[in-house]
Amino acid sequence: QVAELTSNRMNSAQVVGFAACMAAFYGANTSDWRGVKFSIEQITGPGDTCQHQLKLMGFNYHHKPRRYDSKKVKDNTSNKEGWYSTGWSVPILMTRFMEAVNGGWFRPQSRWLIEEMRSLERHTSVAGKSKMEHREGMHDDRVRAAAQAYFTAHDMDDLAERAQRRYSTPQKKKVDPNGGRCTANRVKVGEDWE
Repeated sequence: QVAELTSNRMNSAQVVGFAACMAAFYGANTSDWRGVKFSIEQITGPGDTCQHQLKLMGFNYHHKPRRYDSKKVKDNTSNKEGWYSTGWSVPILMTRFMEAVNGGWFRPQSRWLIEEMRSLERHTSVAGKSKMEHREGMHDDRVRAAAQAYFTAHDMDDLAERAQRRYSTPQKKKVDPNGGRCTANRVKVGEDWE
């Protein structure tokens, strides 16, 4: 995670400029030739404008939903683009994200994201289905956004292979992509400041 923009005063059309600038800035250093991959929420249509405008600007790399319960899961078989939060996709999203955080594969960098993660609870519906979401009166928008970003990049990872390799902390410190410009999101994790 290199950036986080949260506002209840901006609509999806107003987010386009920020998204395009961040994608242009970080896209030059991505390992994929297509640049930055977007995963924009599409349920009830708020993300349609943002996704469409980004495509007009040349940012055409967007998440394509897959059916993971098919006999053979294929890449890029979907005609749709963007993230669709449904009764079956959200549990997969949240379970995989929490597994990544607990296993050390995703390290939250934003103190506000960490605060939202602390408010998560597992609720059971009347039908007996389990769902992880925020406590009453709290929010989980940052968690869902971080989960979408993680999931779109790692949905085809082999979890058994990952468990065998086991996560070990790198001995060499990673280079800060922001060059130390922003320290507002520093939090204390264990004995060290992150």
